Amino acid sequence: KRRGVDAEMKIITSPRVNLYTIGSDGLLECRNAETGEPIWIQRVGKPSLPFSDLGVNENYITVVNGGNLIQVEAENGQIIREVRTQGAPAFGALNSGDFAVVPLIGGGVEGYSLYDPERVPFRERVTGTTLAMPTKAPNSSKTAWGTSKGFVYVMELQGKPSVQFRLDTDGIVSGRIAAASGNRFFFGSEKGQVYGLRATRIGEVLWSQPFAEPFYNQPLVYEDQVLIRSSYGNLFSLNVENGLQTWNGSKPNIGELLGVLDNRIYATTMSGGLVVLDVKTGQKLATFNNIRPEYFIVNDLTDRLYLVSNDGDVQCIRSEGANLPTLVSHTEPKKSTRAATIETDPTQAPAQGGGNDPFGAAK
Repeated sequence: KRRGVDAEMKIITSPRVNLYTIGSDGLLECRNAETGEPIWIQRVGKPSLPFSDLGVNENYITVVNGGNLIQVEAENGQIIREVRTQGAPAFGALNSGDFAVVPLIGGGVEGYSLYDPERVPFRERVTGTTLAMPTKAPNSSKTAWGTSKGFVYVMELQGKPSVQFRLDTDGIVSGRIAAASGNRFFFGSEKGQVYGLRATRIGEVLWSQPFAEPFYNQPLVYEDQVLIRSSYGNLFSLNVENGLQTWNGSKPNIGELLGVLDNRIYATTMSGGLVVLDVKTGQKLATFNNIRPEYFIVNDLTDRLYLVSNDGDVQCIRSEGANLPTLVSHTEPKKSTRAATIETDPTQAPAQGGGNDPFGAAK
């Protein structure tokens, strides 16, 4: 004011978003997801063994390298523990609640405490083998996955781990399940049935809609829409509350969903190019046959898209003028009017401990 400047003070709160990657040579990197600048780099594991999906939360990164679990400090990349799992990991690790959860090739999951080094690990037996990585609900520790016997399990991983219920689905749910706020999960089956499920203590089916096409891909939830692609390449948009279609039919020639940016759906075509659709109508806005991402990160957390080339280059795309990241929000669910057909698994045993904790000291 003394200098005659008309100024205004603001306080802007922006979420801290980091991007974690693991290379085939075991190079684990933490980068600022906005600028791409490295925060820390750490070499982990053995390059001769395969690396799988990373488990990530605010405090720890869990790396699966063959049959080894490696726990890393998220703040500085320091390696905390590295030990063998009891069973053979099928995919990777998921950090949910108090545990790093590992699906096993032989069926079931193992869980290792992230915060208590003295806690005994648990193994949960389920009917059938796990077909895709489990999914946790946002801001929750409820976790869901499908099995080869046509069941979807929901497990609580805060405090004492326990399977809350299982849902007998019409057809096998072989793709990864999508999640939204309010402990809601959305998924499609190989017989063409699409479900909306809310994970209460007994389970609630929000809706179930039949289609004449099988589903193998993970849906994408954006605001009040569930976007799900069939194995025939047709993309459907369903209302999160009732499962009714919000578009006039499906949209063909869709390969993989990348995400939604500025009310536009970005996806690959069946031939590998890039296509842009209007999220509210499904109308095709543009096609870029010369842009062919080899790998991609399905981002349903922020208003950013990430494309990865075959030689390891990562590109971040944002809307013009969106200088700060915005967390994606979902509509809160209304009270369900349908009860889930939940049954007790006669083969289900309580979570059991035993063996050495890969994230704990040896007894």
